[in-house]
Amino acid sequence: DSQWGVSVQSGTITLFKGSSFATRDAAYDETSTIAPTTNVSGLNEVLFSKRDGTPATTGSVTFTNINNESRTVTLNAKGMVSY
Repeated sequence: DSQWGVSVQSGTITLFKGSSFATRDAAYDETSTIAPTTNVSGLNEVLFSKRDGTPATTGSVTFTNINNESRTVTLNAKGMVSY
């Protein structure tokens, strides 16, 4: 019965429990590593409604590697991801 979110930062993507990454309950963190040579830009934190799972914000995150190849992940208002 909690709000959850995703934080995307240089080096990591973290699924967290709480109303923000800064005030999260770190005991519930699930972290995935991003290669240190990957640059991350765009949306860096998304919170999801605990009632229906819809995101509080929408937008895109772009991952760019050292060869300047990039992939953009977009989140829409219904929580659907496209890339």
